[in-house]
Amino acid sequence: SLGVRVIGGNQVGIFVSAVQEDSPAAIHSIRSGDRILSVNEKSMIGVTREEAVRHLLALHDDVTIKVEYSAVDYERIRNGPLGDNFYIRGEIFHTTDTLLGGTVGFGQATRVFSAAEKG
Repeated sequence: SLGVRVIGGNQVGIFVSAVQEDSPAAIHSIRSGDRILSVNEKSMIGVTREEAVRHLLALHDDVTIKVEYSAVDYERIRNGPLGDNFYIRGEIFHTTDTLLGGTVGFGQATRVFSAAEKG
């Protein structure tokens, strides 16, 4: 494990929110507030938090991670409801979290339109 927790999402970017002591991330000076730009040449720009976590969980021994420290953006995201933001067609759902409660496979969405209710 890389030893990081992340916040954010496709709307604002993926940010490191915590680093496990003595982890590979800690040893290589990754810190809270770092925006993750790419991991093993896979861009983290525009990915959901769930996609980012799934990618981080699938890492093996060799990891190349590009980050930039962005304390102002990190604090804005940490203190607000910012993260994932996209719509799902059919019954139109506005998705605001793809990793609800930190659990892969659980999300939060609000139905904003229903074809069945259209009169």
